[in-house]
Amino acid sequence: MRSRLAVVAFLVAVMAVGGGEMATASCAGEFRPLAQDAAQVFVGTVTAERLGYTQFRVEQVWRGPDLAPRVWLLSGSPQLPWPLNLLVGMSPSDADLAAGQRYVVAMEEDSFRTNECLVSEADRALIAALAPERSREPVPSGATGARPPLSPLVLNLAGLIVIAGLLVFGVRKARRTTR
Repeated sequence: MRSRLAVVAFLVAVMAVGGGEMATASCAGEFRPLAQDAAQVFVGTVTAERLGYTQFRVEQVWRGPDLAPRVWLLSGSPQLPWPLNLLVGMSPSDADLAAGQRYVVAMEEDSFRTNECLVSEADRALIAALAPERSREPVPSGATGARPPLSPLVLNLAGLIVIAGLLVFGVRKARRTTR
């Protein structure tokens, strides 16, 4: 009876924490003025995503420090590894970025962090309106951005090893108590 009650309590907690509808982000204004005021802006294409971090292939640097050819940005809330990520949903300000898509990206203050309000698809009209007269190319010695977490595969393997260890420990302990 207690185990059933524990399972029901767990399911109720999961639904309460991660089961609600996500609100959409409410940006304070349009992208153009936000990008014009940002200290760091670049044009790049999404090449990878890992637990709330996005990697870009940098094409042009418009403002800010020199950037490496590939840069990682925190593009939303850092996400927990599986299965904990099932309990927590995305933040409403997480940028929804598509692999292979080209974006104009502004970063928050002097960090390598962006959000839904600071990213826009790089179309010709936007680039014509925002591009400085002189943009820079990425450089190998440039900043590489935020440090993404380990690959989900590595994290999942580590979790499986821990679970396997706990199972072995539990089986051995059960054998000792039954003898």
